Amino acid sequence: MNKECSESQDSKAINSIGRVSSSQVELICAALDRDPSHEHVSRVLPPLWHWCAFPPKDRTDQLGFDGHPHEAERAHTVSPKRRMWAGGKLKFFQAIGVGDKISRVSRVKDRREKVGRTGPMTLLTLEHELRSQDRLVIHETQDIIYLDFPKTFRPPERQKVLGNIVNTITMSETRVFRYSAVTYNAHRIHYDMTYARDVEKYPALVVQGPLQATLLMQEAIKFKGLDSMPVHFEFRSVFPMFVGSNCDISLECDGTVMKLWTSQDGHQCMQATALWEPGK
Repeated sequence: MNKECSESQDSKAINSIGRVSSSQVELICAALDRDPSHEHVSRVLPPLWHWCAFPPKDRTDQLGFDGHPHEAERAHTVSPKRRMWAGGKLKFFQAIGVGDKISRVSRVKDRREKVGRTGPMTLLTLEHELRSQDRLVIHETQDIIYLDFPKTFRPPERQKVLGNIVNTITMSETRVFRYSAVTYNAHRIHYDMTYARDVEKYPALVVQGPLQATLLMQEAIKFKGLDSMPVHFEFRSVFPMFVGSNCDISLECDGTVMKLWTSQDGHQCMQATALWEPGK
């Protein structure tokens, strides 16, 4: 049985300033096989691309041995553990222009200690408010999980693929490396096979959760129309996705509600829901 305790966090807010320039857009497009000359992409930042606006600025010698800055551990006395971005929720209020300055206020909203199937874990919920041109554009929460380093690979139970497959994407080392580059993500499970296998016990390099979420959002926008941005998007990883096998994207849409999934080798990897305003 799971045991869980929770404590609210009166954490200090962290202020950041970022932007995604037109040259960065070209690099993101290259990683995602998008056309940077498309008028919509060249003017308006596609949803979730703001994750490229705030790269970590820690010096290399300040990173943990896994490649992460470990800011959360230092601030909340979590000893170095295996880190996973498990999911998140976003509310979109307004589109962000390419090159526009974005201000972000971040804080730890909640911290929970839990004992699950694989042992003790710490769950941090991070909250971000993003503003551009003095207007709130995105409210986001991110669920980060810290686990003990495993002795063996113990995957969660596999869930069957749902929805209609609308796209299949080759998940190569190159694509995963390029997405790590545009987000400045140095977590070694995405590029260092020896570390991924011997330390975190994965059978192969791991595909980033944010990359999967971005691909799901891309298909959602394509299905609804390029000028139809959802008002709400949430995602949750249910099984790690690995480099070397294709990523299938499936969806089902009922008016203003769209369910989406990434899957690999016949089972789900990520679940997502996108919501639109009525009439859109």
